[in-house]
Amino acid sequence: HPAGWGALLMIHGIPEVTGRLRSKVENYAIYSALFLSVSMGWLADPPGHMAESCEELTDYYFWECEIQKRIFAYLVGLGTMAHMLSILLAMTFNNVLNEAARDSDVIRMFARGQGFLATVRVQYA
Repeated sequence: HPAGWGALLMIHGIPEVTGRLRSKVENYAIYSALFLSVSMGWLADPPGHMAESCEELTDYYFWECEIQKRIFAYLVGLGTMAHMLSILLAMTFNNVLNEAARDSDVIRMFARGQGFLATVRVQYA
């Protein structure tokens, strides 16, 4: 919940809290990069059964095969976009923290709840 950030910033200090948040956001970006590399590999070279032709199958099985291939491609593409979004949000979050010139800027960012919501967006992306 964003309400406790002001107290946390005052108790632990700006460098400690921002360091923890950067670490959290960077970890999500690292995991996203790992999964992004796998999904990019799947988009470039799909698994063997997805690359096979459905032409030799009959009626129902032909459509089932085609639908499975399309669902696989769409979901892997969507996952690739989500992982890329997570990496870009993490980069933006770190840039915003780096550009905060004073401690009061960091306090203002978290007092309004926007800093916490940015970390949640990275986590869910």
